[in-house]
Amino acid sequence: MPTSPLIQLQHLVKRFGDKVAVDEVSLEVCAGEIFGFLGPNGAGKTTTIQMLVGLLQPTSGAVRVAGYDVQAQPLGAKAACGYVPDEPNLYAKLTARELLRRVGDLYGVERAQAERRSEELLRLFDLAAAADDTFDSYSHGMKQKTALAAALVHDPRVLVLDEPTAGLDQVGPADQGHPAPDGRPRRGGVPLDPHPRNRRAHVRPHRHHRPWPVDRRGHHG
Repeated sequence: MPTSPLIQLQHLVKRFGDKVAVDEVSLEVCAGEIFGFLGPNGAGKTTTIQMLVGLLQPTSGAVRVAGYDVQAQPLGAKAACGYVPDEPNLYAKLTARELLRRVGDLYGVERAQAERRSEELLRLFDLAAAADDTFDSYSHGMKQKTALAAALVHDPRVLVLDEPTAGLDQVGPADQGHPAPDGRPRRGGVPLDPHPRNRRAHVRPHRHHRPWPVDRRGHHG
């Protein structure tokens, strides 16, 4: 029986005045798939992701996440999604442990479950030793890992990452392939890493400022 896509973009367009930032992008991502955008700066990658997670309204077209229309049903779509922007801006005076538990509260995760999952994520991302230090004392790499952990607290069906390896050490990219803390494989996501390190990336020219989707086999969409 066919699996319904967790992510659906249909004829997505975004214009800023006369500039077309995203031009007629359509794609589907099913459970268990890893899907990325590769392209030069200005190709529309982050703009597409911001429309996907509901931070930016499309000029035209539709976005559905886990069956929810992002514009018409924003709460359902956002509850199904974990998002890490390219520059996480988290609460400076919270500790990592406090932040993860607060994120759990915001998503309605039961307190005991949020505490248990927070501790699992702190260990998974090698943050346990600094879990009671405030966020503003962290290095960039530690901030990035904390943001990744926060995106996973509510066990989202879809994980959306914008340049997830930026600022991480050499272990970071491998850690991102680790299964979820409860042992289940991750079920969906849109990682975005236009500047991967120690990995080959083929960037296809773009005529209409459109981001080029690349699936996990390296095929251009």
